[in-house]
Amino acid sequence: MQPHMDTCENLAAQFAGETGIPISSLGVIHDNPASAEAIYAAKEDLIIEAEGLNETNGAALRNIGLLVAAISANTTIDALPDNAKKMQPRFRNPAIPSVVSQSDAIIKQVSAIPWIAESQVALEELGYTESQITRLLSDKRKFQSRKALEALMASGNGNGVKIILSSRELESYGQTTIKLAGEASEKFSRFLKTLNIKDGNYWPYKDMIFDVAEGLIRQYGGAASLNAAEFFEKQTGISNALASEWIDLDSLDRTNSVCDCGKSIRRAGR
Repeated sequence: MQPHMDTCENLAAQFAGETGIPISSLGVIHDNPASAEAIYAAKEDLIIEAEGLNETNGAALRNIGLLVAAISANTTIDALPDNAKKMQPRFRNPAIPSVVSQSDAIIKQVSAIPWIAESQVALEELGYTESQITRLLSDKRKFQSRKALEALMASGNGNGVKIILSSRELESYGQTTIKLAGEASEKFSRFLKTLNIKDGNYWPYKDMIFDVAEGLIRQYGGAASLNAAEFFEKQTGISNALASEWIDLDSLDRTNSVCDCGKSIRRAGR
């Protein structure tokens, strides 16, 4: 029986040498288990080939994606929006490292280059799926918004956006609600100041801004703080994604609207 087993092992070794498949994957088991480095070395040829294949196929898959997007939009590839043209296929690491080894590698990279920890690439390298990354980033924004809102609630009064409602709205909401609207507006303005935006471009922070606005709505109740969110939404044009269009204060549907920082906001927008 032993000569037969030796022959099978010899054939498996020859097959592994020709194909790059580790001999352990062919059912040949040795008494001494291989180390992690030895296992990786045995798979290295296949990993290199898979990486090259992914690089070659990536361009073809991107072209297919652009064609599908163009057909769905009933347009040409050249007429697709810029964000659609930026699509790229993302392949899993063909080495398929363990969670422990991958986490250890990321920790070492972050230690050398700290700002990588703030990049989405770190999450991708840890093996999270696209949907998981989206949920993680959403939870991160909510956490940051809650912390910012808690800091605002604990802070004192400050100068900032103030909204004076029309007489019709005054009758509808009542004096108590108007006072709450003013407090919500001031806190909302102080939050904007903490972002320290000097060029007037609030667009990169829109998700966090509206999370805070929603928190103010819950804190102060309905219409009161919604006025602050509406005011900022109209002033910056975030709601319709037209970051380059700025609405003048005089165009607001209010009989008397004032903003302490309105002139500087309009100046930055123009």
